[in-house]
Amino acid sequence: MRPRPPPAPAAAHPGGEQPTLTLLDTIVVSAGDVLGTRFGGISGLDYEPRTGAYAAISDRSVLAPARYYTLRLPLDRTGFAANAPVITEVTTLRNTDGLAFAAGTVDPEAIRRLPGTNRLAWTSEGAAVNGVPPFVRETSPDGTFRREHNLPAAYIPVLTGGVPTAGVRNRSGPARQPPIGRRRVTQPPSSVDQGGQFGARDFGARDLMGDGV
Repeated sequence: MRPRPPPAPAAAHPGGEQPTLTLLDTIVVSAGDVLGTRFGGISGLDYEPRTGAYAAISDRSVLAPARYYTLRLPLDRTGFAANAPVITEVTTLRNTDGLAFAAGTVDPEAIRRLPGTNRLAWTSEGAAVNGVPPFVRETSPDGTFRREHNLPAAYIPVLTGGVPTAGVRNRSGPARQPPIGRRRVTQPPSSVDQGGQFGARDFGARDLMGDGV
């Protein structure tokens, strides 16, 4: 029996045409105090078409508790109409006990609004050098913990003699959440640690996919 030919690649855009991107403008926001917190270290940004607002998560959880900002960007078809975003709210993210995260226990990286729900999904890279595992969690708009998604055991950091020997590498947990319909894909930036074999072929960097709701 002859092997079946591989399926044709899916079209990158409805109709088969190639999508294009155009850089309209850039905006530089100086670090400073906003709504009682130090604004900066924005590592994830997601847009809500219904309200026109953005959710921006900060990874500077040492300067203030882990949090995300609700903001608007003064953007039109030609570029930014102002030199700063309009920040309307800051929300503290809560742990499973309903408390703000202690410094060093979380490293926020990505945030996404979940379609058809009032929840947001966010990720933490953890802190492998301290044995703190990464995670993918869901939160209410007010920062209340709602749900945690299980990660493969291979991603949990293991310390031997105080040195990481297995699991995600430091600052290399699930760091991105590309929006793909109702599915969630997280993308670690590097392979997991396997006794120091960086980039090992049997379990390299890969995407993790799970249910979006």
